[in-house]
Amino acid sequence: MFRIDGNGCQPLLLLPDSLLSPDYDLAVDDQNRLIISGNKLLAVEPNGELTVLAEPDLSGMIERLPDGRLITRSDSLGYLLSIANGKVQYDVPSKLVTNGIELPNAIYFNDTLYSFFANSCKTYRLNREEEGPIIDPSQTAGATHLFRLYATSNSLWFASNTLGVLRFDKHFRPTHNGNMIFGQTLISDVLEDRDGNVLLGTFGKGIYVIPNESTEELLLAGYEEQVISVSRSAEGKLYFGTRAGKIFERKEDGTINLIRNSKVKSVEALFALDPNTLLIGEADGLIIDLKNRKEVGLAIGSLKDVDQVSDTEFLLGTNTGAYLLNLTTQKLQGISGSNFRHVCLAYYPITGSIYSGTSKGLRLRKKEGAITNVKYRGTDVIARDFLAAHGKVYIATSDKGLLIYKNDTLAHVWSTTNGLLSDRLIKLGVYGNRLLVASSAGIQLVDLEGRVLRTITQADGLNTTQIIDFTVNHDELWVVHSLGVQKIVLQASKQFDYQPTLKLRSVLLNDTVVVADDKHNFRPNEQKFTFEMSASSLRYNNEISYKYRLEGAESSWQHAGFSDNIIEYRSLSPGSYTFRAVALCRGRESEEVSYAFTIATPFYKAWWFFLINSLLIVGVFALWFRSRLKRQQLLADQQNELNASKLTAIQSQMNPHFIFNALNSIQDLVLKGDVTNSYTYITKFADLVRRTLNYSDKDFIDFESELKLIQLYLTLEKLRFRTDFDFIIEADNIDDIQVPPMLIQPFIENALVHGLLHREGAKRLELRFELKENLHCTITDNGVGRKKAKEIKVRQRSDHESFSVNAIKRRFEILDRNFGGNLGFRTIDLMDGEEAIGTEVRLIIPVKHRF
Repeated sequence: MFRIDGNGCQPLLLLPDSLLSPDYDLAVDDQNRLIISGNKLLAVEPNGELTVLAEPDLSGMIERLPDGRLITRSDSLGYLLSIANGKVQYDVPSKLVTNGIELPNAIYFNDTLYSFFANSCKTYRLNREEEGPIIDPSQTAGATHLFRLYATSNSLWFASNTLGVLRFDKHFRPTHNGNMIFGQTLISDVLEDRDGNVLLGTFGKGIYVIPNESTEELLLAGYEEQVISVSRSAEGKLYFGTRAGKIFERKEDGTINLIRNSKVKSVEALFALDPNTLLIGEADGLIIDLKNRKEVGLAIGSLKDVDQVSDTEFLLGTNTGAYLLNLTTQKLQGISGSNFRHVCLAYYPITGSIYSGTSKGLRLRKKEGAITNVKYRGTDVIARDFLAAHGKVYIATSDKGLLIYKNDTLAHVWSTTNGLLSDRLIKLGVYGNRLLVASSAGIQLVDLEGRVLRTITQADGLNTTQIIDFTVNHDELWVVHSLGVQKIVLQASKQFDYQPTLKLRSVLLNDTVVVADDKHNFRPNEQKFTFEMSASSLRYNNEISYKYRLEGAESSWQHAGFSDNIIEYRSLSPGSYTFRAVALCRGRESEEVSYAFTIATPFYKAWWFFLINSLLIVGVFALWFRSRLKRQQLLADQQNELNASKLTAIQSQMNPHFIFNALNSIQDLVLKGDVTNSYTYITKFADLVRRTLNYSDKDFIDFESELKLIQLYLTLEKLRFRTDFDFIIEADNIDDIQVPPMLIQPFIENALVHGLLHREGAKRLELRFELKENLHCTITDNGVGRKKAKEIKVRQRSDHESFSVNAIKRRFEILDRNFGGNLGFRTIDLMDGEEAIGTEVRLIIPVKHRF
């Protein structure tokens, strides 16, 4: 035995061989124990422990009484057993109905306890044998069967031990004309669930679900026919047309006769004009006299729709036009101006107008003959059916809902906003002073004010929403759909009172961890959340939907269908969130379920992390600046090295400048939260600062060290340009020399800031070194040129160049006085005609040879 719950189907119990029985019955008692009636009476405790409650042979069915007691029988002892408050009692009711062979099963139905004998198939009121059997299903079925009896709210079900089941209503009257239903299936159990569905267990065919016991299917015994049309006569006879051309008649007593067996054309339209006349739609239309079975062809094309004009006159719509038929003379008269293909039509007696539905739109023919194309909000109206009733014309449209015309003027529009299931309507009908509206989602009973009184969908017993045709016969709605023909008793339809119940079945974290109810705080890397909702209802599954939102991430409600009940958020940012959800069914909402949680902020985005970084940078600057000040003080004391002192002072101004530029780019990367690259470039920055500190007190450094310093600087500056910036350094075969430190960097900085920064597209910087008497360095960029850079500088009021260029000029003056050799720099504008294509700077730098 298995138990099914929210976690799926799991084994519950494996009975030992000594407890096996040919048949079992199950129930849950008032102690929440599973009671099993087999060859012994067993109880399965909530913890799974198996207990034997009674030893005698039981083999009877278990019945629940209104007071919560369970009753079954003991064949060997001749007792009825009751289970209540965890105990078993043996009862021998006075005047117990017996037949000398077997004890009856007890069945509770319609507020009364009955006894049922499986062998003789008879049912009695308990202890009142003198009244005789109330039901004898063997006589109803026309043969002797062994039956098992089950009770639901409105029916008794006699399941045959062979095939099929008999159903009796609450007045003990057989349904389906006393015929076995599901005659090709062995019905093993009958149960009514909490939503009122009747579930029929089968052997090998799953579970049959009957949402509405007041529905009934048309059985055409001996015929495998697909019914595609239906019509009702004034006397209550029903006529069904099939795709194979046959016509069946169903009389008031339920008998069904085949009255036409033609294999020529399908009967797509069928109309009972009077008690003796049928009008059917074949290739050219056909009138059948039901008295003498005489058929008269009309030669009017394929008949699509009929509406009554008077007692003897009918308006016919065909694929060739509209005609007026006089039933007495059987003469036809064409309607002028209406020679177009009709889908449906209606006659409006108040104005004498004719409404025609065509594939190209709605046309209105006034009584005097004028024809107009009717539009709604500027678009064509595709009509599927008309109904002229209650002084109005109701128009079922393919996508605009129900249009209502009064005196040939649009008066109302009913759509999904008014409660209709769908705006795609199929057919209209009249039920007293109410309307029946069939749509792609079901059938609704609507009053003349547009209020929905009843809804009939699959949840209410409709086998499918693929509706083809329907008619009303007294209180019976006969629906032709893709799965056959159903009878639905309208008076038996209950007012919709279902209230959906929503549960948050589970919350999954990163696909694997099931979050406990009391856990609501998560780490920064716990970002993927999955919410599984459940609003289980076997009857209303097709109509339940969800609306949900995640406060903190979504500002508006999102919507999902019943099967889309798993909502996933893949990567949530740190913050506080609340998941809220509601189940919807026919405008009713469940109570809201919610789940609040918080994702912690990662340390690298916390305020204290930025504070520590800022303090660290300030500290580095302070140490560096303090070191430079101390160096300057020492050099100032050495009067004989005045030129070197001036040169060091210039360096003390320039080094913080380019380091500050590099830090700007690193700071931008940190603020964007790019941890990996932030760490990489902070390391490079630290290397740059270390080298700067090491070189700040030196007049000359190795050329290789200068190149490394330039590479570090360009790598850091590339941060601000990303992939748009490339640089090339060519210094082949130059070694064993020393050069003044930080002499080349300012020119690179000017090229980047004033030339390349303002250029769109790819940016390129080339450095080429050539060793002669001095070191010749050429810096080439493809920037915007000095003229445009100057214009930009004026516009931006920038003073960047004044610091860099002036400092370099003073430095070259000192170097030239100390070393000579025409040291200095020259700037050349690169042009392509009148267009600047870049700038080239040529430097002559003093060198010292190490060897």
